[in-house]
Amino acid sequence: MNLLEFEESLTLLKKSEDFGLRNYQLKAARNIVEKGNSLLIMPTALGKTFVAVLIIAHYLKKYEKKRQNEESKENEGQKENTKNNGQSENAEKQPPENNGEKILFLAPTKPLAAQQANRFKQFLKIDEEKIQVLSGDLNPIQRKEVWEKGLIFAATPQTVANDLMTGKISINDFRLIFFDEVHKAIGDYDYVFIANSLKGRNEHAILVGMTASPSSEMDKIMQICETLHIKNLEIFEEKDAEEYSQQIKTQFRFVKLSGELLEIKGELQKIFYESIEPLKPFGLKNRPSKKDLLGIRTTLLTMAQGNPSIYKAISQQAKALNLMHAIDLLECEGLEVLINFFDEMETRKDKSKAVKSLLEDERIKFIKGQCKSLLKDGLEHPKIAELKNVLESEIKKSESIIIFAHFRNSIKKIVSEINNMPGIKAKQFIGKTEGMSKKEQMKTIEDFRNQEFNVLVASSIGEEGLDIPTVDTVIFYETVPSEIRAIQRRGRTGRVKEGKAIILITQGTKDEAYYWISRKKERMMKENIEKLRSDMTRSRKAEDEKKEEDQQKENPPNEAKEPEKKPEEKKNSNEKDGKPKPQGQKQSKLGEFF
Repeated sequence: MNLLEFEESLTLLKKSEDFGLRNYQLKAARNIVEKGNSLLIMPTALGKTFVAVLIIAHYLKKYEKKRQNEESKENEGQKENTKNNGQSENAEKQPPENNGEKILFLAPTKPLAAQQANRFKQFLKIDEEKIQVLSGDLNPIQRKEVWEKGLIFAATPQTVANDLMTGKISINDFRLIFFDEVHKAIGDYDYVFIANSLKGRNEHAILVGMTASPSSEMDKIMQICETLHIKNLEIFEEKDAEEYSQQIKTQFRFVKLSGELLEIKGELQKIFYESIEPLKPFGLKNRPSKKDLLGIRTTLLTMAQGNPSIYKAISQQAKALNLMHAIDLLECEGLEVLINFFDEMETRKDKSKAVKSLLEDERIKFIKGQCKSLLKDGLEHPKIAELKNVLESEIKKSESIIIFAHFRNSIKKIVSEINNMPGIKAKQFIGKTEGMSKKEQMKTIEDFRNQEFNVLVASSIGEEGLDIPTVDTVIFYETVPSEIRAIQRRGRTGRVKEGKAIILITQGTKDEAYYWISRKKERMMKENIEKLRSDMTRSRKAEDEKKEEDQQKENPPNEAKEPEKKPEEKKNSNEKDGKPKPQGQKQSKLGEFF
């Protein structure tokens, strides 16, 4: 299939300033249509959604042709019946059904699903009533009505999984299913349930997984491929779109903890190492990581069956985990965030023994008092001052900035601090569980896009898929150990023009370690993807060679071949057969969209 074969599909696309088709997008769409179930790996801002639009347009055109053929046959049949039975040619026609032709676009969150539905309405020439958004906001009766009247659905996986289990929809209804942010398709995530529902029931559906970053772990990538029965990998990098992509410059701003904060850190560490002493007989290391602490809990819970004395060690493990978190907050977030952590523990109605033990410790009470005293004297984490320095410089050059912070309390602190700066109007963007409704989320993004404020301070919900094309600068308030999250954060900038990513790092803390961990994982991810692509290419080549060999065995070539005709003879033969002479190439519509 060549690119021009998409020309008919392009008649279903609306012309838009926001939709400039690119060769690599057409190539990806063509390959996916040609090769079936595919994993599309493409950096943020290179247009995964546009690839999906092209594929959808292709299938919509197929449906259109199919209906036209059916209607043509039906009309012929009606004319024949009229002749034979005298029935009216104007007999009422039954509307064509969409069973087995529906298209599903799965997105992890409600805002993302709504955003993609709006994109489809913006770019596809189709009755907008046929494009529907489905989430838990609609009650079951409303959802059933929406399923029946729609053709293209943007939905959350939880909603689709629930409606499959309760029989409101059939998995057989779908011809094309997209899994956005497909790196989530592991474990017990609902993407896995939906994909597994197809087995033995709907083998004709085409599955397309889309992500900017699948994983650094080969096992997870393989699990995704097995779940979606991936036959084809479409991998694109910035270098594949150099004429379209923008450079992202990365800067690092290192800060050091003050003597006062180092002193508090030392006091917390003493209590932490004291709390892990009872856990060492069970195999805990002298300097355990968070992973080690979580692992020892699994061991202890197994041992606790029939041995109640082990529960004391389990309580110590929980206490140690809280102390480790407190140290992380102090190192990477600040005094106010640490105080809030202790305050939240105190306000819990049902306190565990671990929490009670921690709060009753006189040393913790003293540390909390120290933090409050230092805050009163104007001392905070050095990141706050560095962030203000960065913003003071960047706001003169940037129309819009996103600051990513991990903790809700950090986000509130940052918004409060920077809104006092001249030229800055900041708002928070957090998830539903953190206190922001879907309606509030959508309004915040729309206000940011319309430049009603210029700094968005976001939690991890701001990392995936948001359509904010004008962000000039992204600031990491802290580093993340996940290669997926690091790539997604950087991908918020450099979409329309050159972008900048600024990373704040506290020296000698987990900030620094997490940065190098994410860098290593990114490198491993690229190596694993290339290996998988190479293996898949070899496997496909071997399959093709085997098919060709089998075909040759079934149909051996004739030894006696008809002599090749001369060009003049071919020409005369064509004319005799009534074949039209070529009249020149038809003008392609592709250029209209570039």
